[in-house]
Amino acid sequence: MNPLLLTLCTIMPSALPMSKQQTKNVCKYEKLITIESKKNGLEPALLASLIYIESAFKPRVVSKSNACGLTQVIPKYTGGPETGYKKYTCEQLKNPRTSIIVGAKILGYLKRVYAKGNEDNALCMYAAGTICLKNKTLHETLFYVRKVRTVYDTITNDC
Repeated sequence: MNPLLLTLCTIMPSALPMSKQQTKNVCKYEKLITIESKKNGLEPALLASLIYIESAFKPRVVSKSNACGLTQVIPKYTGGPETGYKKYTCEQLKNPRTSIIVGAKILGYLKRVYAKGNEDNALCMYAAGTICLKNKTLHETLFYVRKVRTVYDTITNDC
C-alpha cells in the first residue's frame, strides 16, 4: 500500500471532514489512484487531494455544471487528446474506476502539455481551462488551487 494514501484513509478522517463511507472509498480506490497517478506523471497525493476537493470521494455526484464522478469531469470536454480522443458520458464518469482514469489522464496531460510541469498551473486549468495561463488572477481558480494544496499539504505533512 502507498503510505501516503494509507495516511489519508486511516489518519486523515480526523484532520479532514470525511464520513465513514468516504473513508472506505479512499481506501477502496487507493491502488487505482496510485497506478493512474504514476501512469500520468502525478503524485498519488495530488490526485487524492483533487478528488477530495472535487467530490469528497462521493463517486456518483454531479455538479450544477454537469461535472460527474469522483474527479468531476464535464462530459462535453472529453474526446480530445487528453482522454485519448474517447468521449465519456456522465453515467460512465460516475463509475469510480473510469473517473479516476479519466481525471488522471486530463490532469497529467494539462501538466505535461500546457503547464510545462507546473502542478499549480495544471490544477488551475483543470478547474477553469487554459484561460488560467492568460489570467492567473481569477479568484475562483486561485482559491481552488489553494484548497487542493491545503489538502495535499495536510496529507503529505502527516506522513
